[in-house]
Amino acid sequence: MGDVPENMMSSANKYIIRGSIAITSTLLLVCLGIIIYIGPWINCDILEGLLSLNNYLGGMGFHQRIELDDDNIIKQGILSYWPPGQYVYSWAVAQLLHINIGNAVTVTSFLFLIAGFICYYYLLLHFRFSKKVIFFTILVLTYQRFFTGLFLKMNAVDVYLIFFSCATVLLYEKYYTVNKQQHRAGILLLMLLTFLGGLYSKNSFTLLIISVTAYYVVTHFIKAVKSESGKIKKLFVSGLPALVALTSVLVFYFLLYAQNRTPFSQRVEANTLQLSFLKILNIFIKPAIQSLGACFSLDAFMLHIPSVQNSYFSYFTDFTWQGIAGSLIMLVPLVYAVVWFHKKSESKSFALIAAIAVIVYTGFFAVAIIRQTDVYAEDRLFLPMILLVIPIYASAFFEGSKWLKLSMSVFIAVSLFFGIASIPNTFQYYKNSTEINSSKLMSGFIVHTPYDDFKELKKIGNAIKDNYTDNNLIMAFNAERFFALNVNVPCIMYNAVKNADVNDIVAKNTSFFHRHQIRYMTIVLPSADKPLNIDESLLIKKETYNIYTLYIISTIPLGN
Repeated sequence: MGDVPENMMSSANKYIIRGSIAITSTLLLVCLGIIIYIGPWINCDILEGLLSLNNYLGGMGFHQRIELDDDNIIKQGILSYWPPGQYVYSWAVAQLLHINIGNAVTVTSFLFLIAGFICYYYLLLHFRFSKKVIFFTILVLTYQRFFTGLFLKMNAVDVYLIFFSCATVLLYEKYYTVNKQQHRAGILLLMLLTFLGGLYSKNSFTLLIISVTAYYVVTHFIKAVKSESGKIKKLFVSGLPALVALTSVLVFYFLLYAQNRTPFSQRVEANTLQLSFLKILNIFIKPAIQSLGACFSLDAFMLHIPSVQNSYFSYFTDFTWQGIAGSLIMLVPLVYAVVWFHKKSESKSFALIAAIAVIVYTGFFAVAIIRQTDVYAEDRLFLPMILLVIPIYASAFFEGSKWLKLSMSVFIAVSLFFGIASIPNTFQYYKNSTEINSSKLMSGFIVHTPYDDFKELKKIGNAIKDNYTDNNLIMAFNAERFFALNVNVPCIMYNAVKNADVNDIVAKNTSFFHRHQIRYMTIVLPSADKPLNIDESLLIKKETYNIYTLYIISTIPLGN
């Protein structure tokens, strides 16, 4: 076959660009319209954050959770797994626009999404990707399983990282190309704000900061060392972004997590890692297939065929030899695509940045497995790295050899299939969700719950609001039930309070109640549970509401 005429190629490119824009825009606008009409669906992660916000506004510490330990002592600790950006950004938008938190979640997420895609477009254009590849990349990204399953519910702060990740790389590119000192100073300030903004959205953004900083600082250090003039100045200029990156990470972790455990230090109970040759392979194969395979839903094929009912997947507990063999077969063309792009493209630096990001992400989760930490990899955590890898795969799809085009076609087809197939599951969640629309703080969103008991909880909330909204601390057994009470007072999450001695709780936490001026402690329990053992002089109110029992207890011990 002869060469395809240039005008036909140009026409095909236009169809690809227009088609990608149309299909992506349709999905985004349809989902946005549904979310505005129904309300955003809020999952447990953001509910934990909103609960922390509720407690902060009620006089407790910032970004903390209040818990009752095994000795009946109330403990306050940092909400380590979920950074404050997941609710602080939305809360700021709600205050600025005078809208409820549910609408603010939608507005904030969509603004970050649009800003992220614009930034992504300019990032890829900067690295000389064709517009055909750029828009096709955005289409593939938008129809990822974890994107359609989570992001388009407008409740996952991961979507914020599209903006922060692209802005990070662009700022590094800008910093090392400008000549004026004052311009560099401004860029360094923007870097600090971008790093902190991304970290406050997601702890795992640290991995991208490490990846990008390592690439740019090391390469420009080498250039500075090889330079014949102004070596000291060039070394100083080259190292400043590393100082900014380190400062942002230290500020985030030490100010927010000071004297508290970070997620990486929390270990899974019970075990020592018994190493075998198979497990040693797993340590490195798991993160590799997770990181590279997450781009096309292929990570889910490690051991089982994925279900379209699942929005995303995390590590499977064990591998088989067949699973490892299958994973390696999938990894070969993916890795080759990166190597091919590095050789063929004018923007070799982009391939190197992507490769370093893959190594850093893979290395982190390999160490997490070795340490047996309570950190597991959901494919959405790899989003910043995926942003760098997918354009390379899209380029291989359009411009690679026949076998590379074939393998990329299969991967992209699988990705689009599972992404589209997961959309009905998203709407099923809406169908089985309940709206919380009466709370002053927590209005305008819906929560997924299999129980039909919210009406009873609202009755209890009304009973509390009549006389006990001031100086009250509520004990609730999950965040959804607490928000249904609609009382806007501090809340403590409990696990075993139903078997605890309430008199002992009151006696042991006198200083906590006094410090926070708490006059009442309210406990809501399923009526089927054993009644609480409470001294009659402390019990102010006890009422049964169908399947729940309400206890309002005085926190002032006997004799005071």
